[in-house]
Amino acid sequence: MQFRQLRRSMQTFLILLSRIALSLLFVLGGFRLTAAFVDEPPAYEFLNMRSEGLWTSLPTRVDPQSAAYERIAPPPDPFPFKFRTGPKLRVIDGANFHLGGVEYHLVGAPLVERTQICTNAQGRRNACGLKALKALDNALRGRLVECAIDGLKANRHLVKCRVNGQDILSLL
Repeated sequence: MQFRQLRRSMQTFLILLSRIALSLLFVLGGFRLTAAFVDEPPAYEFLNMRSEGLWTSLPTRVDPQSAAYERIAPPPDPFPFKFRTGPKLRVIDGANFHLGGVEYHLVGAPLVERTQICTNAQGRRNACGLKALKALDNALRGRLVECAIDGLKANRHLVKCRVNGQDILSLL
C-alpha cells in the first residue's frame, strides 16, 4: 500500500518536473526565435576599428603644434546687465524701480499705481497698488538680478529681469 502511494507521488512529481522543463524549453525557444528575427545594428559600427586608438593605458606624448584645435566662442549672455540690489533700490510701483540714478520698467508687468485701490468679485476693496509694490520689492531686495535691456521709453530703461534663473514676472 505504501509502495503504491510512493510510486503515485513519484509519478506526480516527475510529471510536474517534466512540465516545468517543457515550459522552460518553450520560453527559451521563443527567445531564440525572437532574437533571430530582430535585427540589431552591429556594435561600434560608427568607429573605424582599424584607426589609431583614442584611449591608451600608456602615457603618450602629444605634439601641440600638430593639433588643430578650433576655439568656439561662448554663446552671448541673454541677461548681460547684472546687479545686486541693496539699500539704494527704490521700488516706485508694481512695474518700476529706481537704482543708481536710473529708472527701470519691467516689460510685461501690469502697471499698478502705488495708490491704486482694487475691488474684488465680492465687492471688497484692497490696496492692490501697495501689494504690487511690496511684491516687486520682495522679489528684488537683496538679490542678484540679471536683466536684458529692451530699450528706452520716457527716460526709463525697458528691461526683462530674472532672479536665480527665474523670471521676475512669475514671482509677482
